[in-house]
Amino acid sequence: MRLLLLALAAALSLSQAEAADTPPQELPLGNGRTPSSHDFSPPLKLERNTELSIVGENTSGAPELVVLRVDDGQSNGYAQRLGEERIVPPGPFRIRSLPGQWTTPSGRKIDITDIRRMIVFAGDGQPAVTLGKITIEQGFTMPDGAHGWKMGPGGGAVFPGFEALIANDPRLIGKTQIAITRPSGDGLIGTGLRGVDRFEVPWQNGDWTVTLWTEDVGEWEYLPHELNRKIVVNGHTALEYHLTPAQWVHNVYYAGREGEALADGDPWALFGRRRGGLVTINVPVTDGKLTVEQSGDGLEATFLSAVLIEPASDGYKALQAVQAARRERFLERWPVTAFDKGGPVPAGLTLGLLKPGAIAVPGWRPPAAQAEAVPMRSVARGGLVSLDFMALSADEMKQATVTVHAAALGNRELFTEMRWGQWRFTRPDPSIAVLEVTADHLRGDMENMALRAGLPRRINMIIQASEKAPPGIYKGSVTVSAGGRSATQPFEIEVLPVTLAAATQGVGVYMEDPPYDEWFNMPDAGRDRAASCDLNFMVRLGLTSVSPALVTPDANHLTRFANQMALVRDAGFTGPVLAYAPMKRLIAGVGIDGIGGPMSLLGTLLRQRGEPGPLWSIADEPGNPGSMPEDLEHIRRNLRGILPEAKIAGHLNHKEDRKLLPLFDDVFLNTGFGIDADELKEIRAKGTIPWLYNMPNMELAAGFYLWRSGAAGYLQWHGRIPTADPFDPTDGREADIMLLPITEQSCLAVPDIDDGLLRIARGIDDARWMTWLEGLATTNKDARSLLEKIRRAVPGEWKGTVRPQVDLVALRGQLTQFARSLR
Repeated sequence: MRLLLLALAAALSLSQAEAADTPPQELPLGNGRTPSSHDFSPPLKLERNTELSIVGENTSGAPELVVLRVDDGQSNGYAQRLGEERIVPPGPFRIRSLPGQWTTPSGRKIDITDIRRMIVFAGDGQPAVTLGKITIEQGFTMPDGAHGWKMGPGGGAVFPGFEALIANDPRLIGKTQIAITRPSGDGLIGTGLRGVDRFEVPWQNGDWTVTLWTEDVGEWEYLPHELNRKIVVNGHTALEYHLTPAQWVHNVYYAGREGEALADGDPWALFGRRRGGLVTINVPVTDGKLTVEQSGDGLEATFLSAVLIEPASDGYKALQAVQAARRERFLERWPVTAFDKGGPVPAGLTLGLLKPGAIAVPGWRPPAAQAEAVPMRSVARGGLVSLDFMALSADEMKQATVTVHAAALGNRELFTEMRWGQWRFTRPDPSIAVLEVTADHLRGDMENMALRAGLPRRINMIIQASEKAPPGIYKGSVTVSAGGRSATQPFEIEVLPVTLAAATQGVGVYMEDPPYDEWFNMPDAGRDRAASCDLNFMVRLGLTSVSPALVTPDANHLTRFANQMALVRDAGFTGPVLAYAPMKRLIAGVGIDGIGGPMSLLGTLLRQRGEPGPLWSIADEPGNPGSMPEDLEHIRRNLRGILPEAKIAGHLNHKEDRKLLPLFDDVFLNTGFGIDADELKEIRAKGTIPWLYNMPNMELAAGFYLWRSGAAGYLQWHGRIPTADPFDPTDGREADIMLLPITEQSCLAVPDIDDGLLRIARGIDDARWMTWLEGLATTNKDARSLLEKIRRAVPGEWKGTVRPQVDLVALRGQLTQFARSLR
């Protein structure tokens, strides 16, 4: 046995030395402007543990899209080749891509032993991106004496320096071993194996440090949630926990909530470093074997991504090297767009108010001279106005107090709600791997607000004027106190002699319950209480429609479905309710021809209760690959036969979907379909009611553009859809999208919101202003003139991702000035 161990150690040392001495293989691409292309003959053969490295420079002043295209011998079009997209910030960049993770849009893995063509090009075809060397390299080698094993799927990527292990390798014991691949892009923790009850390899006796990566990082709305787990290494317990659902939610699901961008580090510090379930233990090897044993709640508790062993005397040298290599690759993969870092921070504590339309940025500094002696903002009766104060401290203040004197006129005060903006790394485009720094996450727990040295703190104030508020100037102030210092900012609110008309269009968001409610079978009563609080808050903010978290209306959940519809009605929503997923889930369970029984019973139940039925969505972007439009006709025919009064809806996002319009009573359209006010009028004339959904500028879409387009309403994805870990935007193919973020406690007095929800609320007020103006224009020529002026300022078309250039601040200013003139 000793000879075997010595031979193994010698082989490991040899392979590490060979890898360290192997120079990068430069490919015949690069060294110039994009695009750069090469056809390989004979085909290029790559190893799973190598990396493709692309170095270059973005010479523009804005982030640019760089695309790597790879064709193998089976590629015969877009769906069968790799098209990996990366956003690179201005300046030098390096992109590392793992060949073992190359997957085509059709889901097929690229055959990395049969590469026929590579192309590197800039997404917009502009020459801003220049390329240096493009190489294949073994980017990381393990320190002497250490060894790593990487678990994962056959043919998948292997983190450089690690040895690949696939399911059912003799060194892995477990009845059911399942390979897991996650879209996080992390070469070490993005893949692994479930069902590893035991991992055992021969190893030299001595004292060793063993590190395990044990977390399945999850995907889409799913985060593995084992409550009981134990890991034993060579007889020594390395990890053991037994949690209640509430403890798991607190300790695991919300673990990342308090981390703040910049103040607490870079994206690696906030996301990459804390993910992966790293477990380290020093153990002796006395019998010539390294043994790792796992047990707990099913297969999720026996997940393993990687194992690393190194001499205990090395002081974690190999672990530090692996983590450094991960950090380097993580930060390359997740660049942060450039932001204003600001100038010198003034001493003490300062407080200011942002101008309308301005956004909070990390480099905010108080202006040298205050433009307004006492800033004044305007609001109509029945409307809202949002103010953003900025506090800045040169010193760290862990406790800061905000004192508000609500805007008052005599003994009348305007309703005021306060939140503070937590700096976060977020994805400006949910599907692209680039981060920006925003303070859009607005938290209602003012008692937990701190001031971070040199980083301004956004303090948001929402003010709502009741329909009975007397017109006039209401005066108020905000004071921030910390560390024995204080700063005060007075402000004034002008309540205009205008009462906004009731909203005539349905505007709202898609909603879901927190995912763990389903995982842990939370009681319906608690879920309903939380949902009711959410719904009531959204109505108070002005939202009029919603796509709520409705259950599947199968035979066992008909009463539950009707109760959920009642919650929406009781909250005060006036617009239609969209059942986005229930019909699709029902069909998945019973088939198209099986919906008759439950839907007939549900229709009877809703009629008995006097509840109007929802809009039943039966089509979810059928223009996307894999759709079967002929099924839609079948679904419509069956549903209408069962419930003649049912309103049938669909979501269309492609220009070719126009042929499907006659299938729907209500149709939800986005910019991929192409929005044109004249076409929407034609669609309505033919008997289909058009809506907008998922528009790239929520504030414009909910207000002036909704009015201009003539659409019946607008729904935005999504009120609450976290991707795996809700505080890690890098762990999924899309970002966490939560306009009404989840919080550990429901029904908070002041719920957390995303700034996007606030923008939708402001947009709703814009649409209400336009309804008011239209009513006045029937008798007032000045109102008619302003109406036409605004109509000309808001384009009737919105196609693709280009946003109409509309100055919302200017349009609101014109409406405000006109309202004043009516006195």
